[in-house]
Amino acid sequence: MKIKFRAWDKEENEMIYDVQNTYDYRCNGSGALDESFATVLMDKDRYVVMQYTNLKDSQETELYDGDISVDEQGRDWITFTTKGGFGICRVHEYLVTKDLPSPILFEGLSEYQNASWFHSNHVIVGNLYQHPQLLDLIGE
Repeated sequence: MKIKFRAWDKEENEMIYDVQNTYDYRCNGSGALDESFATVLMDKDRYVVMQYTNLKDSQETELYDGDISVDEQGRDWITFTTKGGFGICRVHEYLVTKDLPSPILFEGLSEYQNASWFHSNHVIVGNLYQHPQLLDLIGE
């Protein structure tokens, strides 16, 4: 299992891949400096950090939180982080419920059957940050 992250830099309007390899030096409390990407993780005003799901689409493109995909029937889906893993739901459902306190109805991507279904039947077409126009086009 690979633990990888990417981050959307709101100031530069660009995606930074393998952001876990972005190091800053900060004191660990004992006078020593630790290498970490804590600044990226903590600076929520500038960065949106997304984790790799360890899944790929049918074109072998890596799937991250925030990715938008289309299945073999032309239906649009969005991947997101949820308690205990990653979920996937239709884009319209996500847009309607994302700001509500109740959970979104979704398929859990950590289940083997759903992971296989995603890999066999989906193509990633963009993500929430680099391609926000996709939400307007397919979110209705």
